[in-house]
Amino acid sequence: MLKDLRYMQPQSRREFFDIVLAGTRKDKDMAGFADKLSRVDAEAINAYVIIRALKDRGESR
Repeated sequence: MLKDLRYMQPQSRREFFDIVLAGTRKDKDMAGFADKLSRVDAEAINAYVIIRALKDRGESR
């Protein structure tokens, strides 16, 4: 089962780039993608997830 990133906990949001790029959650089957994504790519993904979360809750940014 995949986690819905719109509902990340605050700690996961703070650690987003370490998780996605550095793979700090490899022990939980979340590989790092630094070899595939740049920091800019990860920032774009993070922004998209935040915007989707806000829209789905009926909020605007």
